[in-house]
Amino acid sequence: MGLSLLAGNQDQESIDKFLKMRALKKLQHTKKELRIKGIIKSNKTAPKRSKMIRKSKKDEAGDNGLVEETKHPDVTVNNLMNMETIPAMNEDKEDDQVVIQETNKKWMFRYSDPILNQWDTFIIVIAIYNCFTLSFNIGFDPSFAKHPAYITLDVILIIIYILDILQSYITTYLDKDGEEVWDRKKIAKNYIYSGKFGIDVLSTIPFDYFGGPELLAMLGLLKLTRLSRISVIISRLNVNEQLKALIKMAQLTFYLFVVIHIVGCIWFWLVKQNDEWIPPHDFIVLPPGTDLYNKSITYHYWSAIYNAIIMLASNELGPRTPAEYLFVSVMMIVGALIMANIFGEMAVLAQVMTKKQVKFQEQIDTANTAMKNLVIGPEVQQEVRNYFLFTQVTLDEQQELEKFLELLSPSLKLEVTIHIFAKLMKKKLFSNQHSKVDQTIRMLVSKLETVLSVPEAIFRQDDDSNDMYFIAKGECEVSVRDYKRRDHEKIRTLRPGDHFGEISLIYGCRRTATVTSRNYSTLGKISKEVFLQIQSDNPGFIKHLKKYMNEYNDPNQKFISAAMRKVEFCKGISDIAFVEIMHNFEKTNYKTGYQLFKEDQNIDSFSIVYEGIVEFYTYFERGEFILERLYPGSLYNFRTFFMEDLMYVNARCETNVTLLQITNSKMQEIMENHDDVKRKMLSYQNQILKYGISFPLDYLVNIPKEFRKDKIFSEAALKRDNAFKNAIMRRIIEIRIEKQKPKLSDLLKMFEGKDLSNPKDKEALRKKLYDLYEGGDAKDKNSKYHILITYFERINKVLSYQQAAFNKIDRRITKLQNDITRTKNK
Repeated sequence: MGLSLLAGNQDQESIDKFLKMRALKKLQHTKKELRIKGIIKSNKTAPKRSKMIRKSKKDEAGDNGLVEETKHPDVTVNNLMNMETIPAMNEDKEDDQVVIQETNKKWMFRYSDPILNQWDTFIIVIAIYNCFTLSFNIGFDPSFAKHPAYITLDVILIIIYILDILQSYITTYLDKDGEEVWDRKKIAKNYIYSGKFGIDVLSTIPFDYFGGPELLAMLGLLKLTRLSRISVIISRLNVNEQLKALIKMAQLTFYLFVVIHIVGCIWFWLVKQNDEWIPPHDFIVLPPGTDLYNKSITYHYWSAIYNAIIMLASNELGPRTPAEYLFVSVMMIVGALIMANIFGEMAVLAQVMTKKQVKFQEQIDTANTAMKNLVIGPEVQQEVRNYFLFTQVTLDEQQELEKFLELLSPSLKLEVTIHIFAKLMKKKLFSNQHSKVDQTIRMLVSKLETVLSVPEAIFRQDDDSNDMYFIAKGECEVSVRDYKRRDHEKIRTLRPGDHFGEISLIYGCRRTATVTSRNYSTLGKISKEVFLQIQSDNPGFIKHLKKYMNEYNDPNQKFISAAMRKVEFCKGISDIAFVEIMHNFEKTNYKTGYQLFKEDQNIDSFSIVYEGIVEFYTYFERGEFILERLYPGSLYNFRTFFMEDLMYVNARCETNVTLLQITNSKMQEIMENHDDVKRKMLSYQNQILKYGISFPLDYLVNIPKEFRKDKIFSEAALKRDNAFKNAIMRRIIEIRIEKQKPKLSDLLKMFEGKDLSNPKDKEALRKKLYDLYEGGDAKDKNSKYHILITYFERINKVLSYQQAAFNKIDRRITKLQNDITRTKNK
């Protein structure tokens, strides 16, 4: 509760200060403007007024000021306030009341002001001093009480008590409706009618200096009523329940000692009046008697303390006079009530202090019983116990925070959330920013959802979640599994003020790491929907997050970065663009034997082999020929995917394979957001088109470390090998293209029997010949191939005539065979 009051107090002070400054500036500006226009004459005798005159909306749009100069040539401040013809005076009176209230608040203290805690502590200290010294002086009449220094100190303390009374008249309070009262008259009435004023005045008057009776001087003990402020101060402390219970026990113990001290001093003053009382331990002396009254003051004091304890515990003291009988009787009753109350409260507080320990011990006992029944091994049992011991403290804190937040209204919950996260964010996330930091932090924190995390994984690597988290309390650990399936535990420890999960939130990718809460943690969560609102309102914050991500350097990022830097268009670009490309690779799994692509297929994605082996192969001499095996860290299609070329070879998964892939469309989006990437990509594309060289084997090989010691697998050797294989493949492709072209004999069969005098057939023949014999433009082809077409026509005609002759001979032979058959039948 102290946290929320503090936050509310700070906000109220800011609002009060702002309204006051705005009202005063507006009033000064209005008066100055009216004097310049000659509307208000200087009037030194006129009383100062706190009311505020505003311009009307109509006049604010023009240049005429508040009123026209000619209509009111002799207007003073006093009569201006009462004029009904000025439009500003017909407006609402709310602004007047604001200024009046601000004037009244000038010398006021709020009931929740932290300065009052310090003042109350000071008053409590001097009240304790006065109560001890005053009762001691009454009971034992020490010589130092007449020393000038002591008297001077006493006078100073009396002045301080008077100031404390005056302070009560200028301190606000909460009425029965929960409203803060600022009216001085109501504050004074509340202070007087509550009885505190009379008690404070009576306790402040130094009756002992006025020569009054000693009993009257005992009214100074009424200063003890100021000790009630101890409870108020304790209630405002921001400490846990156990510590507060311990402080309250100390408070009750102190109260008990104060009562014993005062009772002892008064008792000794009472028995000293006639020196007849004999202490109980002197009863056994025969004849009865005592030398108590001849002892030192120190002996007198501790004897009085001892007898006061006996009296309050309802033991026999042997009073002699009626006054002694009355005092002992009353004190026995009071002592019984005090002891019952104090020790009852202490029992309750002791139960509060041990409540968590008892509950925790019950959990340990339950766990031990369950593990014994399940016959769990000693090592596992010890791990379970260590887990309980490690998480117990943070579990209690989390449960307390959860209950606390449930009790608050939405506005107070927002203030508490801002208090929890704002300072940590400003210290770590915004350490390098200077402009509008507070505004950004408040906007961001207002969108946070408070999450209480248990000691488990918050999310795991490759999950689809995309929330971002800020740590307010507790610790989290980051772990990563690399391409060799090796687990890298605790690569980074996140503490209060750190954040995580922003990569998936910004780029929409899968989780790049596993984050586990080491204990019960308090987190602030930002969802995707809230993030989009923040992004539209504050794009600078997103840029700052992206710069922060450049510092990450886990094994997987090193792996992807090393592969990307082999590609020409990824060299020399900004770190932010590089990281954005890196996190837009999508991870895809394929099974053994899966066909990734075939010849003449269009593939629009650039791939990095993350896990497994990819096999590139082709068909040669009617058989399958393995061209290359790509291991993790290799990449392919980094040219083809944006050149939109067809594949010249085949690729399949030799083992189970995991690929990191980015599509051409995603790369185009990144190019639109980053000019340096766009320039690099276009320059690289133009370079490839300029030389007109194809790359049938569009890959770069990464050789495992165990083979890199051999010189044949050096980076330079691999580049030469790749260039040599590409040259061979280009020649193989040319041969394939030549073989796929139709032959002249095929054309003769195609156009056999056709009348080439027909323009359509003749044009079709010309196109076929153009495709068969490449080179030159259309005009050159017409001149070069005119004779060839003429010969082709002649050959075609000869073949046609020969075919007709063959057909004629065939018909004759068929007829002759039929005649012979008929003759035989006859």
